Amino acid sequence: MNALDRTHKAVVIGAGSGGLTIAIGLAGFGHDVVLVEGGDVGGDCTNVGCIPSKALLHAAAVGEADPFGWTRARRDHLRDEETREMLHHEQITLLQGWATLTDRREPHVVEVALHDGTTTEVRAEHVIIAAGSQPDRGPAVRATAHERGAVRPRRPAEQDPARRRRSDLARDGHRLQGHGQRRRPRRAP
Repeated sequence: MNALDRTHKAVVIGAGSGGLTIAIGLAGFGHDVVLVEGGDVGGDCTNVGCIPSKALLHAAAVGEADPFGWTRARRDHLRDEETREMLHHEQITLLQGWATLTDRREPHVVEVALHDGTTTEVRAEHVIIAAGSQPDRGPAVRATAHERGAVRPRRPAEQDPARRRRSDLARDGHRLQGHGQRRRPRRAP
């Protein structure tokens, strides 16, 4: 029986740090999981973020002759190791391709366009989306003179003379009531 011919406990979309964690956790509880990844296993953390930045800092600190080359080699080794581990895991089926949610439920059906050009369907009780994110720049907005710093914002007391007088009164009244004056410490009886 093909691993994809049955209903799995979950299909996890995204094999970055979040997706790997949930897939390995579910597998640790004895559940069969399908893990779908469109890019490199490990996501941003392994491939462009956490791991490479820490490796580059280490390479520079220990005086590597080619810190960028050393960092790339470490990153590639870790990515390949994570991919191999997922490909050979007994309870995780790694599919390298892009997932599309369908409207079929009970069980859920996810279509996966594999990198080799074929398409397969995965059935699962649960679908977990751990696909990461990227910034949305939105439409371009022109900055106003105030936002560019050309206009100095006024403090609240400068905006309203009556408010300035009230703040002076509050400050002076506070001082008149004895607040802010130095007091002698009390002696214990």
